[in-house]
Amino acid sequence: MNLKMLLKRTFEITGYTITKLTPPPAPDAIYDQDGLRTVHNHDFLNDADFIRAYKRGAQAVGQDYL
Repeated sequence: MNLKMLLKRTFEITGYTITKLTPPPAPDAIYDQDGLRTVHNHDFLNDADFIRAYKRGAQAVGQDYL
């Protein structure tokens, strides 16, 4: 038995599980602004209809968030 398997079994006996983490997303795939952080698709930020609606909403409340 190799060291990796020995450690895995030792942890499993004590109730823990070892899992392999996925690599982090590319920096341009992360949205991190205004207290919101996500790695999910945020292509809507470049959509002309969304931009127009966002600007109108910001104008309605009298602030510019862009």
